[in-house]
Parts: sequence; structure tokens; C-alpha cells
Amino acid sequence: MKGGALAIVIFLGAAPAGLAAKTLPIDGVFGDAVSCELHRTGEYSERGDKLVLSADGLLSMMWACSFEHIEKKGNVTSLKLACSSEGSGPEDDYKDEAELTGDAQSGFMVTFKDGGKWGPMKRC
Repeated sequence: MKGGALAIVIFLGAAPAGLAAKTLPIDGVFGDAVSCELHRTGEYSERGDKLVLSADGLLSMMWACSFEHIEKKGNVTSLKLACSSEGSGPEDDYKDEAELTGDAQSGFMVTFKDGGKWGPMKRC
């Protein structure tokens, strides 16, 4: 199905209102092979989870998170996230936390406070 990449871009703009979003000091978009394929071509595939990291936030096909607070300590960047789910109203917005490790060369790893991990996410 075409338009998947457009849905991701539009959905990222749907982050919770009223937040002064922060940006990561990274250049480009990062993800796994399937996510990068979707980002490049706009062709949706049933394979993979479509997880993307950019300077503006983290997103998947089901939710988007903007960075509310970014704090770098050594090799770890702590992230406070403001998230919203696709198809949900502002009453369903939620907060989350994650740590970002790695770099653009070797790939980024995102570890959420619940233990969930994304990565390594390579430059698309």
C-alpha cells in the first residue's frame, strides 16, 4: 500500500499539543532495514515493525513520541517522551522514558523504561 511514509510523516506532526519539543543533535533518519525501505520508497510492507528515529522524535506505524527533555551523560542520552497513539485523542496521550546509546556510525539503540529495545538503528 502506498502512502505509508506519508502516514508516518503526518502522524509525527500529531505529537501532543502544547509541548515545546526538543531535538536530538543527529542528522538524518535511522531505523532497521524495513523501516528505511518504507522511509525511502513509501511502499508499505507487512514485514517488521517500522521503527524510525529522527532528530524530532521516535515513531512507529502505531504511535509517535516527541522529545520533551533530552539529557546527555557520558555515552547515554536520557529521553523524556511525550507520545500519542494513532487514532486516539489527546486524552490518550502518555509520557514515557528511554535511553539512547550508540552513534550514527555504529547505529543507535533505544531502551525504554519497561525494558523494550529498538536497535541497532542504522542511518537510512
